Amino acid sequence: ETKNNSEKFFFIMDSLISFVVIWFSACYFTLCQDFMKLWIGNNNLFSDKTVVLFAFYFFFYKIKDMLNIYIDANGLWWKVKFIAFGSALFNLITNIVLVNFIGVYGVLLSTIIAFVCIDIPLNTAALSKYYFQEKKFNIKYLGAKFINAIQLIAVVFVSSFICSHFVASNVAGLVVKMIATATVTILLTLVSFVFSPNFRMGVNFVKEMLNNCLVVLNYNDLERCLNVLKYGMDNCLFKHYVLVDNASRDFNDELLNNVDFSNVIVLKNKKNLGYGAGHNVGLRYAVEVLKADNVAVIVSDIEYAENNIK
Repeated sequence: ETKNNSEKFFFIMDSLISFVVIWFSACYFTLCQDFMKLWIGNNNLFSDKTVVLFAFYFFFYKIKDMLNIYIDANGLWWKVKFIAFGSALFNLITNIVLVNFIGVYGVLLSTIIAFVCIDIPLNTAALSKYYFQEKKFNIKYLGAKFINAIQLIAVVFVSSFICSHFVASNVAGLVVKMIATATVTILLTLVSFVFSPNFRMGVNFVKEMLNNCLVVLNYNDLERCLNVLKYGMDNCLFKHYVLVDNASRDFNDELLNNVDFSNVIVLKNKKNLGYGAGHNVGLRYAVEVLKADNVAVIVSDIEYAENNIK
């Protein structure tokens, strides 16, 4: 995989994660006060400013998480270890200073400032230098996060205005408002991402991943074939399962009557077509009939250790 493809995939996954984070942040802001009123009463609520800070804290925290996943996965933690220490020290100092002036706001604000001024830009620079090796990566990524922040503000503002018309004075009212909020915020977030090519590619990527198929070829080895199929179904790895039988002597329809294999599609060849042609029968069915976007072929005479198939 080239660095260019890795960067492209990074931005596709980042757009999907940003979509979910903005949606959840907006839901939190819109529903938090109503939930807390029912839980602890009006006298113990945080101010609306604090709720705003909590929403942005979650937003920036998940952005930092995305960067950390890539850093950890590529073994770069040791190269960026001082970023974490520096951010923690900066957060502690600003926390102590700001709490004395603005109280609880200072706790959240100091952490958000540490994320925005230290963690996110420096971790982005580290990925740019040590992994993607692309100078423009910093600008593209931080620019995308700036746009995401604007999207969050817009979605929060509009959704909170619309959902304020729903009164949550009891549990039933809160449930109704939760449904309305989830619907309104996801629609607004979708609108805010409608012009994002990375998001559209991400949606297509998810569709392809969900529409996949496993093809297993059997020739006098039905028990192991069924073990492979069962492992895939137990772990929900594929949408479709196709078993191609190459005119085996040991094929037993009764074994497939088990409820565990009710979703398996069985294709029986009238004669042994061999390894390649036998698999092609299953591949052709998966693509032409099932319309699968991704097809996996697993050899049954290999014993797979747990978690080998993912």
